[in-house]
Amino acid sequence: MSRTVQLLRYYEKYRHHNLYITYVYKLYNLHMTYNNQIEAARALLLYANTLSWNDTELDESLIARRLNRHCAVERQLKDSLLCEAADLFAEGEMWEDAIKILKELLPVYEIAYVDYDKLASLMVRIAELYRKIDRENRAFFYYYLVAFYGKGFPSYLNGISFVFRSDKLERHADFMQRMQQIYGNPEAIMSMDDCSHLKNSPGRYMQVFNVDPIPTTCPFNDAHVNPAIKDYYRHYNIRDFEYSRVEERKGTKWTSVKDSELMRTWIVKRTVVTYERLPGILRSTQIVSTSPPIYVNPLRRSVDQMQKKNTELMETALLVLLNRTHAVKKLSGEILGVVRPAVMGGVSNYEVFFSDECSRIYDSEEKQLAMHLSALIIEQVEILEFCLYAHATRTEITKQFHDHLVEGFYEHKQYERHFGVVEWKTLQ
Repeated sequence: MSRTVQLLRYYEKYRHHNLYITYVYKLYNLHMTYNNQIEAARALLLYANTLSWNDTELDESLIARRLNRHCAVERQLKDSLLCEAADLFAEGEMWEDAIKILKELLPVYEIAYVDYDKLASLMVRIAELYRKIDRENRAFFYYYLVAFYGKGFPSYLNGISFVFRSDKLERHADFMQRMQQIYGNPEAIMSMDDCSHLKNSPGRYMQVFNVDPIPTTCPFNDAHVNPAIKDYYRHYNIRDFEYSRVEERKGTKWTSVKDSELMRTWIVKRTVVTYERLPGILRSTQIVSTSPPIYVNPLRRSVDQMQKKNTELMETALLVLLNRTHAVKKLSGEILGVVRPAVMGGVSNYEVFFSDECSRIYDSEEKQLAMHLSALIIEQVEILEFCLYAHATRTEITKQFHDHLVEGFYEHKQYERHFGVVEWKTLQ
C-alpha cells in the first residue's frame, strides 16, 4: 500500500488528476479488502476534497471507468463519497470524525438541496453518534514502533522506523507475529535499544515495541467532563508518541538518602514525531524525528505516577456515575488498591521525599516538585471520597465490601494528613 500512496502523491504533485483519482480508488479498495474502515474513509476524503458543491459535470473519463458512482455532477458524487466516509468512520468507532463530515452536509441538505427529510435523518444520525461517544465503551488500538534493519530488506526499509496502529486491543505478541508474517519472518528484536549498527548486517531484523500516544490538546479541560468524550483526543489524530524504559541507578544523591528500589529507579524516556497523524491514509507512518533521552528521577517519577493515579480514579468514578452500563468492578479494585495497598506500600513509599535528609538535597525545581507531590497526595483523599460516593450508587455491590472500603478510606485519610503537615515543615 505504501507504494500506492507514493504514486498517488506523485500524481497529485504533478497534477495528473485522472491518475490521482485512479490510485485513490486503488488505495480505497485495498483498505476495504483488509477491513481497514478508517483508512478507507480517509482515502474517500482525498477524492471528495477535489470536488465542489456545484453542478459541474463529471469528467467523461471518470464515467467511462465507472468511478462516478452513478453520479452525473460533482455535488452528487461529493455527497455520496462523504456519506460513505462517515459510515466507515462510524464502523471504525471514530465517531467524532463521522460527526464532522455529517455536519458539513447539514447546510447542503438545508440550503442547497432544501431536502428537510434528509436533513432530519442526518440530524438523527448525528444525535446517535453523540450518544455513542457518551455511553458506549470504545475499544481502542495500540501503537507500535517498528524498525527495519539489515541488507536483506530493500533500501527504502533498511534503517527506517515507523509507527503502526494495531488492530483493536492487539497485544504485542500478536502484533509481532502478524508483522513477521507480512515481512517474511525477519529476526525479532525485543529491546528498545538503538539497533542502527544492524543496518550493514546481511540479515533481516525487525524491532517492535509499544509506544504511547501523546494526546492532542483537548478542548474540554473540565475534570468533570465525561472521560469517554476525552478519549478521542488521547487515541486519534496523533503525531507525537513516547516510549520509556526503567533504569536502575546506584550512587546518586537519591540513594544517598535511602538505598531503596524507589530511590534507585529512574525512567529513560524518548519521544518520536511521525510524518503524518495516525490513523491516516495508511496504518503506518514514518518517524521523522526522535528526541534525545529524557531522564526522569525518582521524585519526578513519583509525581507522574501520583498524577496518573488521581486521574484514573477520578475518571473511573465519573464513568460509573455517568454510564449505568459501565461495570463498577474496576472502580472497586482501584479504590481497594489505594486504601489497602498491602505489600506495595502505597503512598507511604513517598514519605522519604518529605524527610529532612531529602529536603537538603533538593534544588529549587525539586523543592517545587515535592510540594506538588504533597498536594497530589492531599487531593487524592478528596478524589477517593468522590469515588466512594460513586461506588455507593451501584446496587450490585455488597454493603459489607463497601463498608470495608470506607473503613480503609478513613485510615488512609488520617495518614494522608501527615503529608500536609510535613509539607510545610520540611519545604518552606
